[in-house]
Formats: sequence, structure tokens, C-alpha cells
Amino acid sequence: MAFKIKGLIFEKESGLPVAGLRVRAYDKDLLYDDLLGNAITDQNGQFEIEYTERDFQELLEGNPELYLNILTGPRDLIHKEVVSSKIADMSDINLRIELDRKKLGAFTPVTPEGFPQLSQQVIERKERPAKSDLPKGVAIELDRIWTAQQDEIEIKKLENGQIAIQKPFNLKPIERPRLAIERLDRGLIKPGSQLEIPGFLPDHLGLKFNPQRIKMLDPFLKEGEDRPINVFAPDTRYVFRDTSFPWCTTGRVETEGGVCTGTMIGRRLLLTASHCINWGDDSVGWIKFTPSYYNGDAPFGIAWGSRVIYWNRAEGGLSNFETAFDYVVVVLDRFMGDLTGYAGYRPYASSWNNGSYWQNIGYPGDMTGTERPVFLDGGAITSTESHNTSGQEGLVLGHFMDSTGGHSGGPVWGWWDDEPWPRVIGVQSAEASTPSSNTSGDNEAGGGNALSALITFARENYA
Repeated sequence: MAFKIKGLIFEKESGLPVAGLRVRAYDKDLLYDDLLGNAITDQNGQFEIEYTERDFQELLEGNPELYLNILTGPRDLIHKEVVSSKIADMSDINLRIELDRKKLGAFTPVTPEGFPQLSQQVIERKERPAKSDLPKGVAIELDRIWTAQQDEIEIKKLENGQIAIQKPFNLKPIERPRLAIERLDRGLIKPGSQLEIPGFLPDHLGLKFNPQRIKMLDPFLKEGEDRPINVFAPDTRYVFRDTSFPWCTTGRVETEGGVCTGTMIGRRLLLTASHCINWGDDSVGWIKFTPSYYNGDAPFGIAWGSRVIYWNRAEGGLSNFETAFDYVVVVLDRFMGDLTGYAGYRPYASSWNNGSYWQNIGYPGDMTGTERPVFLDGGAITSTESHNTSGQEGLVLGHFMDSTGGHSGGPVWGWWDDEPWPRVIGVQSAEASTPSSNTSGDNEAGGGNALSALITFARENYA
């Protein structure tokens, strides 16, 4: 019987893959430890070690104790990773290992000047605990019922100490109100609006560079296995549940058309995809946003859209032009950003192509039924394509980050020096129907200066 240990090694602070590390797999023994195999991480931080039962046959009657030694040189051990002690877990082991920058020395990943790596100042803050107090006057909405009459609400305290809120209403369906829309044009945009826009980290929130992992689901495609669309092996997405910053700025977007993902980009401004909106002639359908949504939980409450600001309506199939402008800002009915904080923005530069810098968040139907968020780290934009409308440039950002239905509207963002917040560089838009290693088989996000101008206009007029 053949056994495999596969894994990915990343630098903890930047999330970048680490190449050239030596990985040795051992079986712990009473007298001396058996070497099962070794490998060197490739440019994507990946390694694979194969071995057979004969390599540790004498211990199969018990529980083998496997571990990995990770070295920067023949004798320079920097990390030991315990793998498994159960035979049933050993046939196909998949690992994700994060190493501190200070251990890597000359093997520390190099990033282009000015791009996504955490400064020491931010690193020291990233595990800061959250405070228990919230801003004064905060009201958290848990749900909303649409009724025909404005009947009075009765608040009743139950014997067990719980509070029941009662309201008589007619079960006749009541249509939720439709939202106003505002299409941008050249005359509404001030010169120089393609700006770099900062984010906001509230004092009451903790800060983490990577979200708290719940579990990895199918982290690698096994031999002979394939997925029909949108996923490029290895699939490194994992489910997370984390209310620290900035993960609480992302959440589940619900509309009449289904479920997407969105990001807080201002005090009451939500960024999501244009094709997620239920467009009408002069208005759009209802929009509900739940930051940090997880299996029905709403730790920050919910917010509802009141207005949609956009460049272009993405309706029907997504052409490259529609993808380049596939983003809207939704003005919410409350200052949700005071609770969750919000991300910054920076226009994408083609000089960053092929750099594995970016993170992506979504509520995919294939992994979680859109009920739980997933996180992907170390993604790369591989191509850009420019389109124009109303004097604004939008970009199609081609990438091979795993993305399926429900990821739409989710942020593609990165981290810059000395900033405790990420900056969005794109919004997930389209997935390949037939994945391949070229621009016709990649997934795509929308971005460019037009996105910056949109966010700037919304912040200046609907702060």
C-alpha cells in the first residue's frame, strides 16, 4: 500500500509560499527514527513525499508516530510538524504549514517594492484582543418583518428571563420596498477621483492577518478526481469563523435573485457585484447584508440596502466589458461600518501580475451551501484587460483563484506596509465554465480606476 504526505508551506506574516525548504518525513521509534522520505518545496510552496508500508512495517501493529522536519539546510532544522498517529489517516495526508518569518532567513519570500507584506508594527497588533465595549448608541438589528399595518409592538418578559417581542400582523404577503438607483456618469466624478482609499479598524475589534480556520474541506484534488468548473488544483480554500477585523467586514449578501458576498467599504457602504443585483427599470429589489454570517448566526446584526450606485448594469451573461464594471456600492440603512470597520481600496497595477499576493473570501455553494464563509490565500492575478465607459477605465482581472457560485461580489484584497487594514483591488465576478491554463479558462474579477472612482464618490456623498 502506498502512502502520501502532501503539503503547502507559507510564510505566516505575508501568506506567501516558501520555496526551497527541505522536508523530511520520519516515523518515531524507540531506538532511532525511520526516515520515510524527503522533498523540497517548489515555487508554490508545495511538497509531496511517497512511502510504503515496508518503510515502517514493524510498527503497523501499533500506532506509528509520524512527523516532519523542515530545514533550510542539511542540518538547519527550523520546524517540527507532528502529522498523525492513526493508520486510517495516513493513506493521503494533506497539510498547510505556516512558518514565522524570523525562522526563514534567506528563504523569506521576496515581494515587489511597495506591495502586500505586513510591517512589524502591524504584526505586533494582529493578535490584539477585542474589547467588550461597543460604540455608544449602537443598535443591532437581528431581523425584520414586513407588515401591512404599523401595529404597536409589545415587549414581554418571560419567566425564564428571556424577552419576547410580539407584534400582531396579517400573514398576507407584503412586498419589500424597492431601492433607489444612481448611475454614475462623467459629470458626477471629480478630477483625480482615482484615489487610494484607506480603511478603518475600530478600537473594539481584534486584528488578525488570517481568519480562524474551522476546517479544510477537500484541500487537494486527489488523483483522478476533477471538479467541473472554477477550481484549479490544489484547492486550498478553507472554512472560517472569525469576528475579528478585517474578516468581520465581509459577509453574506441576500437578494431576490440569490446569495452573493460583500465587503464593507465605508461607514454605511457595501461593495458587491453588479450581477448580484435584481435590476428593474428605475429601481432594484431588496438587499440584505449580514457581516460574519455563519449558519444563520448574525453576530453584528443585519443591514438593509437603501440605494445602489453603479457604472453599468450586469444583466444576463457576463461579457468582458460587464466584468470590467461588475461592481456596485450599496448604501445601507445604518452605519454598520462603525461596528465592523471597513476595508481600503487601491487601483490594480499590471506590474503586480503573477504575484501570489491576494486573498479572497466568499460564500460558495459547492463547499458550504452559501451558509459559511471560506478563505483563500496567496492568489495571483495573471492578466488584465481594459474597458472604458463614461471616461472611466475598468479592468478584467484574470486569475486562477478557486471560485464558485456564491463567491461573486467577494473581495480580492491584499495588505500593505504599516496599515492595519487590507485594500480591495477587485471584486469577484465570473468563473470559467471550462477551466484551463489560459485567459479563456481563468476566473475573473472586476477592478481598475473606475472602481476607485465609484468608492470615492460614495464615500464623499453617502458617508
